[in-house]
Amino acid sequence: MAWFVATAFAQPPRRPIGPRRAEQIIVTVSGTVDTGTDGIPAGASDYPAGTGNVFGGGSNLSGPFTLTFSIDDSQSDDYFGICPDGSIYSSSISTSNAVVGRTATAVLQIGSGAFSYGTFTSGIGWGISKAAAVPCYNGSSSLFFSWGESYTGNYLGDSGFGVANLTPVSNFASGDWRVAVPSVSVVGSAPFIFYIKVYEGGTLTKWAAGNLTPETLTVSGPLTCGAGTLSPPPDPDGVPHSYVVTDPICSTSDSPSCTRENVYSRLRLFPTTVPEVQPVNTCDVTYIPGVGNVIFYVNPSNLSVTNVTLPNHLLYPGQVIRAVIQEGDTIFIQTTGTGTGRWPELNGVAAAVFVWPIADGLIAAPYNSTPDVRHR
Repeated sequence: MAWFVATAFAQPPRRPIGPRRAEQIIVTVSGTVDTGTDGIPAGASDYPAGTGNVFGGGSNLSGPFTLTFSIDDSQSDDYFGICPDGSIYSSSISTSNAVVGRTATAVLQIGSGAFSYGTFTSGIGWGISKAAAVPCYNGSSSLFFSWGESYTGNYLGDSGFGVANLTPVSNFASGDWRVAVPSVSVVGSAPFIFYIKVYEGGTLTKWAAGNLTPETLTVSGPLTCGAGTLSPPPDPDGVPHSYVVTDPICSTSDSPSCTRENVYSRLRLFPTTVPEVQPVNTCDVTYIPGVGNVIFYVNPSNLSVTNVTLPNHLLYPGQVIRAVIQEGDTIFIQTTGTGTGRWPELNGVAAAVFVWPIADGLIAAPYNSTPDVRHR
């Protein structure tokens, strides 16, 4: 069982990405049973044919199936391939010795019956590997996954599924396994196996095996941009902290181009201290050298950009809301930072003295304004 997962996901070490935060995804694959047998076939053992029927139908499995695979990263290892621009072109997460009821569950439904993996006393190994066609990677988008479990104690036998290699008809937006994938066709992907063999107290109670042809893939995950301001999970061991930095950018009485909309356009070019080539949009990710990745949420209705730290960021978990405000003739950038990450006091001081004055100075440059920081 361990070989089943380790072989499928063996790869050169890449960049680990931060501490464990129990980030969760749910992979749902639906399609058609290619071939399958429910209950042990005649002649395979001393048991009568059909013993161990799992799904409640006839001995020949057919029709639609749904496989739902839920995982978190609290007891697993994940690695990320990161492009120079900070985008993630590939990632994997796997474990060879998961605890029952922890990190993952999987349910295979065929017809009116279902089997739940990861529920018996056992050793479990599973893995997921994802890739996306991004500028620094010439490969195609794909999602691999597999599961294997072997039973001990009162239960004997083994069960599993995969290795599945799903190729979407349209490219994934990211190679990050945590990023959600709206329902996409994977028609044309090769069938993958499933098998179920459970002995309870020495008696065969469940037996089924076959091949599943995938047709549709959906992934729900923690990085689902676009539906509102993104918020990282709090660190239960962290110290909550916050700061506000307000920098004047320009005066409407001094320059006709000094408008809230124009300043907001420049804010989208300088949402961090690293200038962007083009204005950021919701779900864009940027890499800050030596610090880590942030993902953006852009809200034109209130002229704000929210920066949310990702797990490889030194100050994860935290977020910063940068908004254009106006008081009288003066237009400001107001930056509000919150989080439960490391170095809370240093975070606030550095933000006020070094970080945001640099970014806001770049925004103010066309107006020849030198920010006068007001930190509160």
